[in-house]
Amino acid sequence: MPERKFLFSSESVNEGHPDKICDQVSDAVLDTCLAADPKSKVACETATKDNMVMVAGEITTQAKLDYEKVVRDAVKGIGYDTYEDDLSSVDSKGLSYKSCEVLVRINKQSPDIAGGVHVGKEEMDVGAGDQGIMFGYASDETEDCMPLTHSMATRLGKTLTDVRKSGECWWLRPDGKTQVTIEYQQKADGSVEPTKIHTVVISTQHAEPLKATRKKEVEGYDGADETAPSMEEMNKLIIEKVVKRTLSEIILKNGKPALTLYGDHTHNYINPSGKFIIGGPQGDAGLTGRKIIIDTYGGWGAHGGGAFSGKDPTKVDRSAAYICRQMAKSVVKSGLANDALSSSPAQSVLRSLSHSLWKPMALRLAN
Repeated sequence: MPERKFLFSSESVNEGHPDKICDQVSDAVLDTCLAADPKSKVACETATKDNMVMVAGEITTQAKLDYEKVVRDAVKGIGYDTYEDDLSSVDSKGLSYKSCEVLVRINKQSPDIAGGVHVGKEEMDVGAGDQGIMFGYASDETEDCMPLTHSMATRLGKTLTDVRKSGECWWLRPDGKTQVTIEYQQKADGSVEPTKIHTVVISTQHAEPLKATRKKEVEGYDGADETAPSMEEMNKLIIEKVVKRTLSEIILKNGKPALTLYGDHTHNYINPSGKFIIGGPQGDAGLTGRKIIIDTYGGWGAHGGGAFSGKDPTKVDRSAAYICRQMAKSVVKSGLANDALSSSPAQSVLRSLSHSLWKPMALRLAN
């Protein structure tokens, strides 16, 4: 195989992205069910637009749920606390846990599905409830065996959230997206090595520059008041407190921080569209399961199309994908390969997974 250079990009979104709001609300419903009844059967979808959040799906559980409280608590935890029905408003964050409309359309699991999953079956003979193709992937690029582009994009988004919630960059708002492009060198044996960070893109929601005040922007804040910095200063602070900080914390397999791949050659695009004040569901509608590549490997490996959020372990979209990931990670951690891709074909019975998962494993062998 001839050596070559290529670029690869991965994106991620913050917890306040409309689709991620929905993922978290669906999982909040799931967690509440499982906490009270570990045998709950849950398939919960969420949709949001403007100041409305709807949960819909099929749930069979002994838990007593206050769906409205679960939804509002999830939205509050993300940081959405103001909404004004006016796209020219600079005070609206795009959703408010206090005033949002909560719609609930939940019924029990279909008896036809229940009969195939658990009714009349022994615990070790439980069915999967659906078919699907699940994949797991691992790479030796990072300590946790996640692809470097994906790890960087995701952790940049996490740092944006951390500095917002800590108050260090209080003028940030919940919505945002990140994207990282890395240049790779592919060697003759097929292995790849990152050579430099080519591009970093961050689009993050923020308060009105030079006008927003901390006491008005941050619910519950009663310290000394401040005014939001200029757009130019915001972008500089994001480079220093988010980009460089995150890259210094990611350790490459050569033991050096990812910051060593960053430099004057890197193209930085921070809020390239100008301003990003209107965000959340007011800017875009959100749905559960629309960020499946972000939830997995950032475009590396493969994906069967099934989402994770709002699903109990009998849904193999989630549980089989997790075990596939564990298998691939074990192969890489053991030194058998630089990266590994495992897959599980359509299954109707969970018990059979252990017999079939190991067969379709693609390996790029280590030197």
